[in-house]
Amino acid sequence: MRESVNGMISIAHVQVKDMGFNAHVSMCLISRTIHVFKYNDVCCDYDVFDSQYLASQYLEKPLRLIIL
Repeated sequence: MRESVNGMISIAHVQVKDMGFNAHVSMCLISRTIHVFKYNDVCCDYDVFDSQYLASQYLEKPLRLIIL
C-alpha cells in the first residue's frame, strides 16, 4: 500500500453487485478514520467512520437517490 501525500491509503475498491453500487474504502493514517465512497451511474454518497463496524454497517445499506 502506498500512502498518498495527505496520509490516506486505499484499502479496497469493489463492485457490490447485489446492492447495485461500487465502493472505494480508504483510511487516513493521521486520524485513523475510515472513508467510504459509494457510487453508481446515478448517484453517490460519502461518509467517514471511527470504526470498522460502523463502516461495514454503512456498506450494508443501499445507495439512496436523493431528489432535491
